[in-house]
This record gives sequence, structure tokens and C-alpha cells, in this order.
Amino acid sequence: MNLCKLQTCCQSLTKIKNDSEVFMYLMILKYLPTSDKLVFSLTLLIFNSVCNAQTTINPTNVPPVQAKSTKVHQTSEFDNVHCGLCDKAGNLWFGTTGAGIYHYDGKTFTNFTTEDGIISNNIWSIFEDKNGYILFGSDSGVLRYDPSDSKKSFTNLTENSDLRNTSIWSFYEDKTGKLWIATGDSSVYNYDGKFFRKFLSEGITNHSNLRLHYISGITEDKTGSIWFASWNNEGLSHFDGKSLIKLSYTENAFDYMVHCILKDKTGNIWFGTRNDGAFHFDPSAAEKSIINYKEKEGFTSRGISHMLEDKKGNIWFGTENRGVFYFDPSAPITASVKTFTNFTTKDGLSNNSVFSIVEDKKGNIWFGTRNVGLCRYDGKLFTDFTDKLKK
Repeated sequence: MNLCKLQTCCQSLTKIKNDSEVFMYLMILKYLPTSDKLVFSLTLLIFNSVCNAQTTINPTNVPPVQAKSTKVHQTSEFDNVHCGLCDKAGNLWFGTTGAGIYHYDGKTFTNFTTEDGIISNNIWSIFEDKNGYILFGSDSGVLRYDPSDSKKSFTNLTENSDLRNTSIWSFYEDKTGKLWIATGDSSVYNYDGKFFRKFLSEGITNHSNLRLHYISGITEDKTGSIWFASWNNEGLSHFDGKSLIKLSYTENAFDYMVHCILKDKTGNIWFGTRNDGAFHFDPSAAEKSIINYKEKEGFTSRGISHMLEDKKGNIWFGTENRGVFYFDPSAPITASVKTFTNFTTKDGLSNNSVFSIVEDKKGNIWFGTRNVGLCRYDGKLFTDFTDKLKK
């Protein structure tokens, strides 16, 4: 990306006023190659301070992050809790854009940053594999954490691979144990424990010439087909073991920019889009009827950033600026009963831009939000775990 293009982006972003625009800033930053991120950020800073005389956060006002604390610490209005995981032992992990990794043992948070040896403070994805390793996708490759290692250290898995300077957006482990890794701009890879292999280089049939760039999520249906959600106008596609096939549809069309994908307990595939709300369909049906959820069902947000199915079968949706919604699939949809319930900051949510949702072993739901916000919902009340910056 040349400087003129970066300059144009930055000029438009100097007037950021709301959560939706901040979300777009984060997504633009997410897509850039690592070499362009610093230039982009510095250019934005210059335009903000010189052209518009806006005030930026003074680093001296940021509270020092302690090794252990009872809350996560805010660092910048542009940082967020972007991803999360409840591991097999019940520990919670949260990845942030700018503040590194947080580990929660049920009592205290431990923060890991580049000062502790991790390769980046920007964490896009977290995953626990079949061996119990915790994998972290950053904007500079893959980190692995071994909970059984007494040293409690992180290993850079991509240091000597083509992915060493690549943004890692998502992980998925299929029924056969094959690990799938989706990147921001370098397509999809498989990892066998030793080597990373580019998926599209394996001679598969690809009549639609899909590039599988900017894959925001991966899942597997009941037949073993692997589904890919693309943020780069490729919509949904699936690999049936031989061919890569783009999902075609004529009803309930959407803008092909898919933020997240989920397979529920019944086998239905759900996906959330940038502009057109939430959809779901049965991938095993001969005629794939795609159902779109909008305002008439009580779902008033169009931009979906994350989804989760909890232990009770409810589907949770994090949105760009409308808080969080949950949906009970077992409830009948009628004109008088809205099966979508909305929570916002008025109910105790940390911020109305929700980027990650995690359920812990006790059934509590955790929400990671913009401005490194984190809160927990126990079914009745919200508890905030954010140490807010003093203004």
C-alpha cells in the first residue's frame, strides 16, 4: 500500500466519532500487512494532531500493568479485547489489540506483553488444540503456550516459516485432527506439528478461483466439509474433500463480507455479516434455505462481530455498536414474542462494541469489548472487570 492511499485513509479517519467508525479503523488496521501497520498508525496520529488539533492519550496517564491484578487495564480507545477462550482446565484467556494476552485463573489476571517475550501485543485469535496447547494468532505469526511446562513460556511456531510476519485470524481443528489456520492476507494453511502447508497449493478443484484471503472463521459440518467465512467479498465457501465450492443463493442475499461463522448443536451453520445481520441454514439440506434475522424478530443490529452458542443452546451475537443479543432457538417466533434479547451499557455491559464472547465452566458469559473492556454476565447481573483510564 503506497503512502498516498494511507494518507487518504487517515484523512477520513481523523473524524472518528462513533463505535462503528472505530470498528472500521480496527478492521483496516487488521488487514494491512505488518510492514504497513506502523506507517498507517503514525500517519493517522499526525493527521489527528496537526490537521484537526485533536488530543491523543498521553502515555504517562496510562496506569502501569502489573503482573497480576483483579481487572484488565484500559490502554487506548482503539484497543479492544478481541478474542477469548475457556481452556480445558477452566482458565480463561483473552487476546487484545494492543495490550497483549490476559490469563484469568478465577481470582487474578496475569498480563503477558512483548516485554515478557511474546512476539506481538496484537492478538487476533486463541485456540486450544487436542494436545492441550494454547495457540495465539497475532499480527506476527503463531504463538504456542504449553500449560504443562513449568517455565510457563511461549514458543514462536512461525519464526522460520512464511507466516512469521502474517496476521493469524482464526484456528480450527477438524474431526481428523488436522489443524486449519486462517490468515489475513496469505490464504489458509494446515499445520502437522512441524510444517505449515498452504491449503490451496495442494491441487484441489477450485472452479470459482477463490483466494481464501481474509478468512474470519472456519467450521466443519456433519458431513466433514470445512466451511470458510470471508471478510473479503468471497462470502461462504466449503471444501468437501476434493473441491472448494462457493455457496450460491438467490434469496436473502448479503454483502459477502462475513465476520464470523458458527455451527450449532443441531448442525445448522450461522454466520454474521458486516451490513446485513445474522443468517443461518442447514448445510445438509438439498435446497439450502438461508434464513435472515432482522428487525421484525427483535434483532436491531446489522453488523455482527462475534457469535457463541452457550451450554443451554442460546446463540449470542456481539455487534459493532448495539451491544450484545442472545437468541433462544427453541422459542417460537411470533409477532408478539421477540426471541432476541438485547443488552447494552445501560444493563451493565462494558461497551456497546463487543468483539468476543466466552462461556466459562460455570456457565457465566464473558464479553470482550472496545477500549479493552471486559465484563461477566451470570444470567442476572453484569460484573465489570475493567480498570478504566482516569480522564
